[in-house]
Amino acid sequence: MSVSSIMGQYESEKEASTTKKAETSDKEMFLKLLVAQLTYQDPLNPAEDTEFIAQLAQFTQVEELQNIRTSVDGMSSLVNRNQFISAVGLINGTVVAEGSTILKYYADLPTYDDDGKVIYEDDGTTAKLENQLYTDSAVYSTEYDVTSCTITVLDSSNTAVYTEEVGPRKAGQLYSFRWTGMDSYGQEVKDGSYTIAITGKDAGGNSRIFKTEISGRVSAVENIDGEYVLHLRDGRQVKYANLTMVQ
Repeated sequence: MSVSSIMGQYESEKEASTTKKAETSDKEMFLKLLVAQLTYQDPLNPAEDTEFIAQLAQFTQVEELQNIRTSVDGMSSLVNRNQFISAVGLINGTVVAEGSTILKYYADLPTYDDDGKVIYEDDGTTAKLENQLYTDSAVYSTEYDVTSCTITVLDSSNTAVYTEEVGPRKAGQLYSFRWTGMDSYGQEVKDGSYTIAITGKDAGGNSRIFKTEISGRVSAVENIDGEYVLHLRDGRQVKYANLTMVQ
């Protein structure tokens, strides 16, 4: 867990504690003033009943509002803490969020049998790992029906290394794509960061750009201005609240 995450959590709790102390102090001061008024008022000219009742009503309203705020703050704190625990649980996991960057590298990944089930070591609990090619997958969609669709992968110099025609696509539907890490000639490209661009043409010949969401592996969680942000290995920073999928 990063230092900034811990400090952010500490600052939030410290601020809540300070606010609570201030409210308690204001409540005690109100009571002291009310008691002092009753103790030192002129017996020959006491406070009117209506005035005294109004002051008590005001005190009751203030106390009720403070109790409501205490309950809301408690619920908010619980939700915030649960969200933090959930976000930390995603470290080393894969999530999907808006983006266009794809990573290509080799990593020790679990192996699967022909039925798609994880293969375990002899202990029956540890997944059998194998050094395999890893590339982020893409989920894409368009607001328009297109008669043709082209997927292009570009390197850091914006040069197309891979192009694929995938045919018509319907508006509003989600499609997926996982790059093999090869160029258009079937040669493996070097490890690194690449950009995916997906375009199409509708029946009228107009060019359409697809919205892309890319999977990514979570490397760290940070509290930034009260919001939990996931740091992905491809360099993206994604707000926990903006995740669209967890894989």
